[in-house]
Amino acid sequence: MSEDALVRGINEKDPKAFGILFKDHLPKIVLPLLVNYPLYAEDAACFAMEQLWLSKITFNTLISIKAFLRTTTTRRCIDNVRQANRNAENEEEIAGNVHGPVIDEEEDSMDVGADMFYRLNKAIQDLLKEEREVIVLAYLEGLSNKEIVKKLGKSYDSIAGLKKRAVKRLKSMLL
Repeated sequence: MSEDALVRGINEKDPKAFGILFKDHLPKIVLPLLVNYPLYAEDAACFAMEQLWLSKITFNTLISIKAFLRTTTTRRCIDNVRQANRNAENEEEIAGNVHGPVIDEEEDSMDVGADMFYRLNKAIQDLLKEEREVIVLAYLEGLSNKEIVKKLGKSYDSIAGLKKRAVKRLKSMLL
């Protein structure tokens, strides 16, 4: 299935497209979580697929779908770790062995990063179609302005202007 067909299938809630996404793409997204959160990664992956199915977001690219899945799985893992920490604290408190709360600054910074990533993805989705195309090609796919010109068939000045306006709009949406 082509990338465009996969994105279209996900937007149309096609079970076949979800199966392909689950089999071919989700493992690469979840792999880092398996290392850091082995107890929670499987649950997070299933939760992310469920959220994608329930989502009313219309995705334009496979990259934006992967970003949604990565953000959702990471948040779910962190929520599960926090809940486990709260449960452990409650058990210690009940046992009379309170040594203070369990604080994991790395998890807090990851949560902030995941939140920022989600906000950035939403802001990119809110850009005009031409601006979004240029931002995705430039920053997510790593193409130069010259490569974007060839791919979109527009002038260099047009691409540079779209990119500049898109970055300005993203800054105003995020700050």
